[in-house]
Amino acid sequence: MKPYQKIGFNWLIGLYEQGLNGILADEMGLGKTVQTISLLSWLAEEKSIWGPFLVVAPTSTMHNWYSELQKFCPQMKVIPYFGANPNERKLLRRLWTNPVSLGTPGAPFHVLVTNYKLIVADEKHFQRVKWQYMILDEAQAIKSSASQRWKILLGFNCRNRLLLTGTPIQNSMAELWALLHFIMPELFDSFSDFTEWFSKDIESSAEGKGTGMDQAQLRRLQLILQPFMLRRTKKDVLDELVHKVEIEVRTPLSSRQKYYYDMLKRRVTSTAELLDRKMLSKDDKRLHSLMNLVMQFRKVCNHPEIFERRDFISPLQFQEYLRILDELLPKLKAEGHKVLMFCQMTKMMDILEDYFWYRKHTYLRLDGSASIADRRDMVNDFQSEDSDVFIFLLSTRAGGLGINLTAADTVVFYDSDWNPTMDAQAMDRAHRLGQTKQVTVYRLVSKNTIEERILHRAKQKDHIQQMVISG
Repeated sequence: MKPYQKIGFNWLIGLYEQGLNGILADEMGLGKTVQTISLLSWLAEEKSIWGPFLVVAPTSTMHNWYSELQKFCPQMKVIPYFGANPNERKLLRRLWTNPVSLGTPGAPFHVLVTNYKLIVADEKHFQRVKWQYMILDEAQAIKSSASQRWKILLGFNCRNRLLLTGTPIQNSMAELWALLHFIMPELFDSFSDFTEWFSKDIESSAEGKGTGMDQAQLRRLQLILQPFMLRRTKKDVLDELVHKVEIEVRTPLSSRQKYYYDMLKRRVTSTAELLDRKMLSKDDKRLHSLMNLVMQFRKVCNHPEIFERRDFISPLQFQEYLRILDELLPKLKAEGHKVLMFCQMTKMMDILEDYFWYRKHTYLRLDGSASIADRRDMVNDFQSEDSDVFIFLLSTRAGGLGINLTAADTVVFYDSDWNPTMDAQAMDRAHRLGQTKQVTVYRLVSKNTIEERILHRAKQKDHIQQMVISG
């Protein structure tokens, strides 16, 4: 373990000995998994507490948890609880039907690894077990106190709770409160009080409105969070980590894109009204209509062919709408770089696949339809030393978690996510421990369009997290 990971491990021990729950909020790629596994090993070997421990993770990271637990805790029995077949899961549940045997060295299992979907589907079975530790990986999955999974997990019988997330604030302070209430419901009991004290002032500061939060208020909030949350960033603890350079590439719309964009603009009174979703309540039917328009604007910026996908796109259209890639990719290929390209829309990924084939670029594609086995095979293929794959095309939401792609030293965002943490998680597939080359991130943005507004709003959200969590 690295020195900062040992500090994190000791912090987790301190939480346990004080009877506290906590949030390990280290930035992505700093080894939250190994610090947590060290805690479980310590509990077994030093405290003779052999579980049962529950690890809940996104489907994309379950295999990594299972393999890392087997690697670093061979003395523990780990079972992966997943699969669509209810009968197979029923057989696995027989392992915990005898509660007397659980928590001993000879128990049928010590750690159970599952995903958020099955927590909801098999809720009643998980509630029968008294868990020693419940660990939630990518805990931003319970960022909403109104969500079903938040309510279900809050009702589990467990002695300790640990949340792992590199992004405790993704959009608003309300999400941070949901996590804090989950670990310390007695202390953070009132959402209205929390938001009244901090949320409005902080979010006003990030948006450049009003007086915002003064330094005394901000420091008070940070002191409140300090006992329950540990946050380190790469720049703070990894002197040896290679640099990351981010470059925004702004390109004008083509004449055809401008035609469609102006046509859509006539359907709204102003871009500001379109994007200021605070004007409308969540139940307002107009909100759905406006968000549909936002998606149409984004489609125009991506590629007009998304509207009417044809079986064949001419090379002239590739040159017209993907000209920036025509300039960028050949240069990267000639210099020996390997590229991760992230995209929001599967239809755009279809078009990019056609383009890669036309330009004879070797590539792999990973989106939400890929199975766990396919994901593992593609990652291994790309990471292999003798791999000739030049581009790994991934959807941001499906490919931004749970995979190590340090064979790539270049990241291209064809379009950006509303949530800056989604893009941050995506670029950290390459910029992480094990990377030996400088990582360059290219973000493609259409000039004078909704994409610039999205990027601006994303920076505001990121600023909230920097103020509150990083200090």
